[in-house]
Amino acid sequence: MSQCFQLAPLIRHLVIGPEPHGPSRTLPRHQPGVIMTDFDLNLLTVKATREETLLPNLEVFEASFTTNFSDEELLKFINGRLDLEALRSGIAALKCVRMAFNRPRERDITADVERYAKAAGIDFNLELAYLPEPSSATDPLSPSFGLTEDGRSWHLQDIED
Repeated sequence: MSQCFQLAPLIRHLVIGPEPHGPSRTLPRHQPGVIMTDFDLNLLTVKATREETLLPNLEVFEASFTTNFSDEELLKFINGRLDLEALRSGIAALKCVRMAFNRPRERDITADVERYAKAAGIDFNLELAYLPEPSSATDPLSPSFGLTEDGRSWHLQDIED
């Protein structure tokens, strides 16, 4: 993938996974069995060493059904693309990130991104969709329904005989 990006430095809008739907560009929601796990976001992250940055003109990044990078890695990618020094060196300002993850949120990065974009003077659009947190309630048809968290079927202390 790195070689493809090297050959296309003028790309401004990149969509990884299924294209968002319709004119409103609605992000697709979770689809069982559709998981894209082979994209390395670090390829597009601006490096502190200022080595060549792939897709230096990237302004819009969209991805769907991804699970292989963390919220922390996404934040690092966004911050690198909004870094004032990177912008001065010719890297285009990232203006929009839209992601649909096939996992629950690990960390809310919204406030950090807003703060960094404001400092850079960029009007930034961040749209993130996650799977809901797993429910602590057990399905009534599950074999573990009614058991305590440690697997007991009663809630009182064990009685020693």
